[in-house]
Amino acid sequence: RILPDTSVTLLKDDNTFSIHFSQPLTDIGAVTTASLAYSSMNLEATYSPEDTSIKITVNDPWASMDTVTFAINNILDWAGSGTNEKTATFTTYLLGDYNNDFSVNVTDLSNFVTAWNNDDTSYELGPVTGTAPHFIPARNQLYDLRDIMVFTRMWHYSHQTSIGQMLVYDPLGSALNIYQEGHRLVVDLPAETKAAHVSLVYPWDSKSITTPDEINSSEVIQLAYNPKDLGQLVIEKAFMKSESAKNISFDINTLDRENAVIEINYVAYDDSVRMIASGRQTLDIVAIPDEYALHQNYPNPFNPTTTINFDVPKNGKVKMVIYDLMGREVRTLMNHDLAAGYHRLTWDGKNNIGQIASAGLYFCQLRGQNYTKTIKMLLLK
Repeated sequence: RILPDTSVTLLKDDNTFSIHFSQPLTDIGAVTTASLAYSSMNLEATYSPEDTSIKITVNDPWASMDTVTFAINNILDWAGSGTNEKTATFTTYLLGDYNNDFSVNVTDLSNFVTAWNNDDTSYELGPVTGTAPHFIPARNQLYDLRDIMVFTRMWHYSHQTSIGQMLVYDPLGSALNIYQEGHRLVVDLPAETKAAHVSLVYPWDSKSITTPDEINSSEVIQLAYNPKDLGQLVIEKAFMKSESAKNISFDINTLDRENAVIEINYVAYDDSVRMIASGRQTLDIVAIPDEYALHQNYPNPFNPTTTINFDVPKNGKVKMVIYDLMGREVRTLMNHDLAAGYHRLTWDGKNNIGQIASAGLYFCQLRGQNYTKTIKMLLLK
């Protein structure tokens, strides 16, 4: 009988084991270990005659997500009989996974930041040696940027493997204010937010959605995972200071002229690691160009109708006018405020009083904020 059971995941303080035998022992033999992270481990083995068990104490800290096998050979019982090799294999905890679900995500980020602000060093992570995910911690009872970097590495490992999953949350609290501001998508979070998760699902073949650079500082931790060929993007952000602006933003670039619908899942936690908001929303993303443009009309020549595409990069007044060869105004197609985006107008070949214009060469002029462009158009009869 082995305690703890080998099906149990070893946590950081689980450093003592016992193997119980039915007969008293005279020689406990030799104990060896095999580990993914250690070439050998510092341990002690003692015999307890009261319950005829071998107790093993491991003096090294567990490596993260390690597989450790203990083997005991050359055991002799009271009758001088040897026993077969005894082995026990255990899996260790995932560093940074505070709720032991084998995923490092926003719940763990919330726990980490809360412990940091409360100076609770039981959640400390670094410094470490080794490579992810099998880091070996050498905790120094002090929170610093090394702890943030360890959490960051483990978060990325979790999201880059099958362990990390896109999360979907049931509605809780008031719906968040989510809006597009030019090339930015902004998610406003509740004022009491300490950590939050926002994930997007979007058409990656027509839209490019990215995040600002990751931030790892004493004020904000922002982590991002963006498997672009899946059309998914995850940001998890923690606010170390209560006065930090509580929002998460994304950068949007369009690869075509069409608008698109994206799905947004979110959850927010307060400084007690209490979920205060969660849910799912969809949002129409408007395709917005980088600069003004007036495109050649089509068809051209035309009779009597033609279509004119034009691009507007920011909200504001836009004017489009048709002129004849003498520079006289023939038709004002538009002269008002217009939202940023890709637009089109149709000219039906008529002037401002509804009469069909004469055949000939005309000019179409677009005027925006510090922008003017003119194209030629040929009206046939």
